[in-house]
Amino acid sequence: MNAKHILLGGSSGGGKTTRAREMVDKHDGVAVWVNHNDEDAPGDTVRSLAEMEDAVQSCSSLAEVRNLRLNYVCQDAQSGAETARTFARSVGQHFDAEVCTLVLVDEAHNALPDSKAESSVKNGNPVAKMLHEDRDLNVKCVLATQDPQDLYYPPTKQCVFIVWCGPVRTFHKGFVNYYNLNEMEAADDVEDASLPTDNYEVVVIDPTLPPRVVHRTETNPQYG
Repeated sequence: MNAKHILLGGSSGGGKTTRAREMVDKHDGVAVWVNHNDEDAPGDTVRSLAEMEDAVQSCSSLAEVRNLRLNYVCQDAQSGAETARTFARSVGQHFDAEVCTLVLVDEAHNALPDSKAESSVKNGNPVAKMLHEDRDLNVKCVLATQDPQDLYYPPTKQCVFIVWCGPVRTFHKGFVNYYNLNEMEAADDVEDASLPTDNYEVVVIDPTLPPRVVHRTETNPQYG
């Protein structure tokens, strides 16, 4: 899933944040967690663009850069996403897109609220810009949310995969119906096309028509 944007969904307790930690840990490249909500995020704590840039400059090899994990502690989701985007773009430009930078935004409705005035590319939303404009610089955006319908929809169409963790709840009904997730098919190498029924079960969905389950797994409990 290198440089392919992802929508990570699942209700509280289903394993979404645990899965997010695992995705960050296993990412082959720089990973920045936009930590605006005091989450127990992995990585070295940084509080500014300068500290993120210093972390890269302190790496002694490209392999070390690709293992860099940054817990970017910030007060505001949108301004935090803007700073993380600036950093991710600079990494892509400096390394000629050889290094993929993952930017993860948990509780992403705070950075991409369901409002055209706040969340469109035209109006300068940094997450929307990241989704629409930055894949050429090898920037991968992961939006984590309990309910994807809380996000402004047009930018999320750039997400190549939906990763769903844990059981679907009643408040997810509109999302499930919109993407026809009750009529999913399974890829050739996947037997079960159903949504998860237990916590920490994970389904990777290609939101085509009809949508396809392309991978099933369980999140490693060590990331809980």
